[in-house]
Amino acid sequence: MAKMGPLFAPVKQAGQKLYSKYTDQELAVILDFVSNCDKMTQEMTAKIRAEVADDIKTHQPEDKSDL
Repeated sequence: MAKMGPLFAPVKQAGQKLYSKYTDQELAVILDFVSNCDKMTQEMTAKIRAEVADDIKTHQPEDKSDL
């Protein structure tokens, strides 16, 4: 696992370079926005999945095995 460190060093450096463009206050706002977007996306995904599941159940062909 120690061999993986150098592989990710450029990612760490790029992240530090990106973060250095923002103040702590700006990063806090960005974090809040991204966190809320993630929560909203998860909630909307669950809602859409539930609606699709209900549609599938509602439109299932009737069981005609008794005919």
